[in-house]
This record gives sequence, C-alpha cells and structure tokens, in this order.
Amino acid sequence: MSKYGVEHEGKQYEVDIVRTDRKNKWSVVTDFISGRGKNVKRESLQRELQETVKNFEDVYAENISYLIQSREGMYIVYLDIEDDLDWSITDEGEKILDGEKFWKLMAIVNSMQNRPCVIQLDKKKKRQYNCLLGTALILAIERREEEFEKCIKEAEKYIEEREYEITRKWNAEICCVTFIVILLLYSLGRGILNNDSQINCLNFLWYGAIGVLFSVLQHNAYINASCTAGKTLLICEVISKYIVGMISSFIVIYAFKTGIFMTGFVAEKHEKEFMLLLGIVAGFSERLAPSLIGKIEGKEGTTDEKENTDNL
Repeated sequence: MSKYGVEHEGKQYEVDIVRTDRKNKWSVVTDFISGRGKNVKRESLQRELQETVKNFEDVYAENISYLIQSREGMYIVYLDIEDDLDWSITDEGEKILDGEKFWKLMAIVNSMQNRPCVIQLDKKKKRQYNCLLGTALILAIERREEEFEKCIKEAEKYIEEREYEITRKWNAEICCVTFIVILLLYSLGRGILNNDSQINCLNFLWYGAIGVLFSVLQHNAYINASCTAGKTLLICEVISKYIVGMISSFIVIYAFKTGIFMTGFVAEKHEKEFMLLLGIVAGFSERLAPSLIGKIEGKEGTTDEKENTDNL
C-alpha cells in the first residue's frame, strides 16, 4: 500500500493505493477524482436550482427532477420527483397571460395529462410525454397559439403510439401465458388418459391451440386498438380465440377422418402429419371451420328442399 497526494480544485488530498497490477494501479486515483467531480457538479446544479426557484412560492429545488424552462420572475415549468408536470407563475407573470385563452389551452393540457393510458407508461416514456406537455404549457403562457397546437398534436401522436404499443404488449403476453397454461393441461391430459381415441381428441385440440398462437402473434403487429378498454377485455378476447380455434380444429379434423371433408386428398401413410397441419390451419384461420359448416348446412338445406318438393 502506498500513499499519494492528489490535487483537485486547488486542494490537496491524501489517497491510499493498493497496486494489484500495472494496468490499473492508478484506478483508485481516477475513481476518487471522478467521484468528486460528480458530487461537485451535482452540488453546483442544486445551487443553481435553488437560485432559480427562490422567486416562486411553494417550489423547492429538492422537488424538481427535471427543469423544463423558467423565466426569471415570471414562471417555472418542471417535472417533480415523481415525473409529474408542475408549474408556478408569479403575479408579474400573470400580467402577460391572456386569461380567457390561456385557461382554455390549460384545460387541453390537463385533459392530455389525464389520458387513461398515462398510468401504464414506464418512467422514461412518462417523462418524455410530460416534457412535451410542459413545452405546450410554456407556449400557452407565452401566447404562441399556433406553436401550442403543433406541440399538442405531437403529444397526441406520441400517446396514441404508446397506447398501441401497450395494447400489443398486453396481447402478446396474454396469448403466450394462455398457451403455456394450455400446454401444461395438454401434458397433464396425455399423462392421465390411456384411451387412444381420447388422446387423439386431445391432440386435435392441441393442434388448434398452436394455430391460434401463430395467428395472434402474426396479427399483433397490426393491432391499432387503444388500451383504454382495459386488460380484461383483451384477456376475454384471447381466451375466446383459443376456444374457437381449438373447437374449429377438432371439427375440421373429425370431418376429415369421417370422410366428410377433403376425402382422398392425402395418402394414408401421411394422414397423421396432414391432420397436424390441418389442425394448425383450422386454429390459425377464422374461416375454415365456419366454411365447412356452411357447406354442410347447404347440402342439408338442398336435401330438405327436395324432400319437401317430393311430398308436395
């Protein structure tokens, strides 16, 4: 261990250094200086903030996480420690306001702040959004209406994109979690059931679930729905898709096995592989099973009409 004198901002400091290797023997010195530098910078910024807020009532430097803009003796707009938008204006600042127009514009900013999906934003995105609204608020105070409208449109576009992003994230999460639950139930069923026909029926449902997973994830990128409807609605929608897809798979494969659908389409030795493919397609497509049912109904309807005609 060695002692070294370090000079920083005109002051002498004594530092103990343990030499582990030649490559990083000065690392303690540099860490010490950089750490001191960060602390000095932080203290300097804090002093500047305290100087800035001294003319504003009920505004404290410790409560400011990000200063958007301040105009000395007029107004200050900032984000508090929870990254919520806040502001203060002096009596002198109120003199530049166009009261009637300002409060109308302020109402728009408030409504944007209280959009339902804002609570779902993470810290970084919430800060970005509130900075946009803070800029709009400054433009409202400065009576620059045209620029205010442009800024609000930008904020609306930003929050709309975040709403779509949240909805897509929820949709993918719910879809994957539901699929995992179905996989566990399928594995449990395979372990319990001994009858081949029951296992085959379980397989038909499982093929449909795979198809639904592909379908939901493929269409997820194109969802342009707002998250304001809530997560519960998405859960119901995804579960409904799985139920419909699995039942569709069962109907289509059963129709194929009984010779109602696609008779002679594939060689018998490839029948199992084809049923797997058919089940996945039935789960993926929302039209295959209804189309098959429609054809069956059409045939039955034609038969009934002929019978009624013969009776007449």
